Amino acid sequence: MVPLDRHFAKSVLRLLVFLMVLLFVQGICVSSANAQSYIFGRADFAVGNGPLAVAAGDLNGDGITDLVAVNSTDNTVSVLLGSANGTFAAPVNYPTGTYPASVALGDFNRDGILDFAVTNENCTQTLRQGLSCESGTVSVFVGNGDGTFRPKVDYATGAGPASVAVSDINSDGNLDLVVADVADRSVSILLGNADGTFQNQNAIQLEDNAGLNQLQGAIVVSDFNGDGNPDIAVGVYEAWILLGNGDGTFQTPVSLDLTPVAYLAAGDFNHDGRMDLIANGIVNGTVLLGNGDGTFIQDGTYSAGFVTVADFNGDGHLDFSASTAVYLGNGDGTFQPALTYGTGPGPAGMAVGDFNGDGRLDLAVADSASNTISILLGVAGGPFVGKTGYLTGGTPPPQGPNSIVLADFNNDASQTWQAPITAPAVVFRSC
Repeated sequence: MVPLDRHFAKSVLRLLVFLMVLLFVQGICVSSANAQSYIFGRADFAVGNGPLAVAAGDLNGDGITDLVAVNSTDNTVSVLLGSANGTFAAPVNYPTGTYPASVALGDFNRDGILDFAVTNENCTQTLRQGLSCESGTVSVFVGNGDGTFRPKVDYATGAGPASVAVSDINSDGNLDLVVADVADRSVSILLGNADGTFQNQNAIQLEDNAGLNQLQGAIVVSDFNGDGNPDIAVGVYEAWILLGNGDGTFQTPVSLDLTPVAYLAAGDFNHDGRMDLIANGIVNGTVLLGNGDGTFIQDGTYSAGFVTVADFNGDGHLDFSASTAVYLGNGDGTFQPALTYGTGPGPAGMAVGDFNGDGRLDLAVADSASNTISILLGVAGGPFVGKTGYLTGGTPPPQGPNSIVLADFNNDASQTWQAPITAPAVVFRSC
């Protein structure tokens, strides 16, 4: 028998080890449907072109969370029905108006089935006139209960409706729509009729039209002064508070003297029973602690971008996610340093839900540049499976890491990855 060359034998052994590791990895956090797989807690699912926003809810009554994605480039919405393992069926697209920008879910006709509303900014870009927005619309899609929807019904709004929220603002038991119109700096109120239709808009002018500064806008409904009536916080470059009278009308808008504001979220971040705000722009974001009377105190600056509030790590304190950064709350209105997670290119909006039924909150992120929705699964001790980069010494790539080892580095009975010696390394925490 001809003896094997020692270097050849080492190469074969290294290859066998690599194949064993590869098979192990395929068993970690992997589930598949429609050729999509979770790799280290993330999977990307195809939707239409240019998704800007996503909403989560049970659209077909099977107890599993589904998704609605707003596709700004091809003027559609994509409905993705969820599976129990956190994967989604192929999207079913429905036409919207021109340049859809946001979506909100609600039972508009009180039949126990979720419906949804989409704002259409109706904006165009030309070399001569630049960016302009005409009077927009909100498209209402009434659900059939099986995950399909009736053709849209359009209602007029102001110019450039960038965001929509759902609430019963006149206390009649019917859900209403409130819309932030960025182009003419107004709020459109559409009162619901309980049969899935809405009354003509009532426009509230915030300020004189000062020109179109941004396409992004935000609107949230909460009780900011503790009187039991729904109030409105709206960001249309400048941020405003509108205190509700409980009958669908509002007091004179009050400016928060905060610009630019494109994204808003509300929650009680310091456990004082008063609603607080996060007001984010394109450059930075601000935490506003509520005084309980509709006024606020600025209490910290964090990263900018679209924002969602939830208790991501289950410690009883509200956290928030701004773009791809998650800030865990301390319970006193302050937040820990950002934890950053990867998505597809061009993240533009997000929704929160338990997509795989494990009792932990997950994130759905609309990736506008890749035409996908990224799902980030939550884990015990959370908030999400992700990656942490570490620099090592030695020669940079391509003479850098060329193999990996597995070990329980933090003695928590979970395997972690270690990229070997030299050049940047990445440690991945398993599910």
